[in-house]
Amino acid sequence: VCGIATDVCVGSTAHEANELGFRTVLIEDCSRGIQDDNIASTFERVKAEFGCVVNSCEVKAMVQGRDKRPELGIKLALECRKNILYPIKNKNSKFNNQKVNPDETLDNKNEA
Repeated sequence: VCGIATDVCVGSTAHEANELGFRTVLIEDCSRGIQDDNIASTFERVKAEFGCVVNSCEVKAMVQGRDKRPELGIKLALECRKNILYPIKNKNSKFNNQKVNPDETLDNKNEA
């Protein structure tokens, strides 16, 4: 993502892309903002949402797959995790009567 008004239009587009599940890269030197403090907060917001803020000289390697940013991998892993159901239960499972945590993982407090 790049363009004019980093702290308004570009930041909003990057935020919406992150919310929709896209791995988002904001190109810093191809964007121009209005207020410096808002630009800095936009960059921090993108990073906090597992996006990347890079310079244009880094983009080619990313597109070619030579630069694999961990932040983008984390974003992909979080999106994939949403599609996995925990725990998988069947009628013969020993976990059928075990409590399940709010995050849908098994409650291991009852194990001895």
